[in-house]
Amino acid sequence: MSHAKAARDRVRHTKENVMDYKAAGAPKIGKNAPRHKEHNEPGSLKNPYGKRPSKAELLARMKANANKPTK
Repeated sequence: MSHAKAARDRVRHTKENVMDYKAAGAPKIGKNAPRHKEHNEPGSLKNPYGKRPSKAELLARMKANANKPTK
């Protein structure tokens, strides 16, 4: 018995091992957009452009929050 015939005899064609070609479509491409808008994003009414805090202000705020006791 040849190897090819032996391999064919071992394979049982059932629903479990048959390829489902209808589900093999191309993957959906992402939109590369945020899911929602932030309430304070730059350019909004609450935070217009040109009103970003400086690095020194950010560092001071981060240090104050780090030293603040937790509940």
